[in-house]
Amino acid sequence: VNNHGTIVSGELEATSASEATRALRVRNLIATQVQAVDRDLRPSAGKKASRQELLVSLHEMVTLLESGVSIGETIESQSHANYPADLSRSYNLMATEIRKGNSFANALRKSGLKLPIYLYYLAEAGEMTGNLAQSLREGVQQFEYEHQLAQEFRTALTYPSVLVATGIAAVILIFVFVVPKFLPMLD
Repeated sequence: VNNHGTIVSGELEATSASEATRALRVRNLIATQVQAVDRDLRPSAGKKASRQELLVSLHEMVTLLESGVSIGETIESQSHANYPADLSRSYNLMATEIRKGNSFANALRKSGLKLPIYLYYLAEAGEMTGNLAQSLREGVQQFEYEHQLAQEFRTALTYPSVLVATGIAAVILIFVFVVPKFLPMLD
């Protein structure tokens, strides 16, 4: 309940119910009910992030950096986004590492994100030169290009593999069913 007597509801991230109540009191709100919610009950929880979801999150991160948002705020924002559980954990870990004072490149390495090795080096070079957003943008574009190339390669191999499989199946059928019927004629 706020100062005007209006009932307000919402979510607050805290380690315990008492901490949540204290945080609400600081905001001049009175808690009438505090309920713990497991963060992993989100719709995307338990689901492993696809490479496409990883690319989307990286594009979002780079866009925030390009628009002038600080690294800390960018990663904090990404850690609260609605991503699959493994991606959220990685961004939470990055946010923790950055809060500890580690560099972005080190936080990225420790995050556990499945990224190409060149992205780590580009992040490091971008931090050193002051062009982190530009370096990451180019790395993410290359990563996306490689992902698209792999998808096209898989798609291109689908038709030939179906032809080879049906050809092998046809030969096996001929040798198993047709040839044995003609064997008595050869005797």
